[in-house]
Amino acid sequence: MAAAALHKGNVCWEMSGWGPRYFPESSKRAMAGRPQHKIKFASGHPGIPSGRFLREWDEMGDPEALMEKIFHSNAERLLGP
Repeated sequence: MAAAALHKGNVCWEMSGWGPRYFPESSKRAMAGRPQHKIKFASGHPGIPSGRFLREWDEMGDPEALMEKIFHSNAERLLGP
């Protein structure tokens, strides 16, 4: 997914449908790398309750700047204010 998001201008990587504790290590590394401006949050609710999703993601220990991009600024830029 990271390669597709980087290669195609209109492709984003949205993170839903599986809990963050199940993200493969390769995905975790990629999220912190070059495609971080193409990733946006999606909750997967009700399959994965939002509270659980956010708690698990917080436990991954990503930098605050990356979290702000994924949970706010990327979606605002891609979808408009």
